Amino acid sequence: ADDIAQLQRCVTNRLDPTALGAARLVGIIGDRPSAYSKSPDLWNAVFHALQMDVAYIPLDVDESRLSDLITVMRASSRFLGANVTVPYKIKIVRYLDRLEEKTKPIKAVNTIVRSSAGELLGCNTDGQGFLVSVLDVLPGQNGPFLPRLNGVDVLLIGAGGAARAVAFALAEVLDTGKLVICNRARERAQDLAQDLQ
Repeated sequence: ADDIAQLQRCVTNRLDPTALGAARLVGIIGDRPSAYSKSPDLWNAVFHALQMDVAYIPLDVDESRLSDLITVMRASSRFLGANVTVPYKIKIVRYLDRLEEKTKPIKAVNTIVRSSAGELLGCNTDGQGFLVSVLDVLPGQNGPFLPRLNGVDVLLIGAGGAARAVAFALAEVLDTGKLVICNRARERAQDLAQDLQ
């Protein structure tokens, strides 16, 4: 109960007391995921169907409390981990204990896994998820959106956390294709291009 009180002090949304009764917790960290994220409904239905005593909760957090939230997650054995959404995919990296090896060059995290010892590992699945959505046959489709990306020229709009992961995934498969990065802040696009090289 003490970890829940500490958690509530870190977030701006009112946490669901029913969900907080679960043995284990998973969350989605962002500025306002309680207002738009479908993840809690989706994952809570899965946990219920599998008869798992786990609750997935939205965690609306101001940037000034992000470090405190991570401290609570690290200390609470009830937390399994969290997903990270806008605008914290890049900012949260500094508060984690380590990054998965393939996530280090991306410098952005969308998944946090908590070890039993409380170590927080940052991972990123955005790039692989993008490739699957473009190259695999998805439900209701007769074929993939594109049969291959080798040799394709791609315009990437944005240079934030998810875009960084997509850029690194694309860089591995475009081969002779070109990746053009556009972003409102030119410097962020240039930084991403430099990191890719």
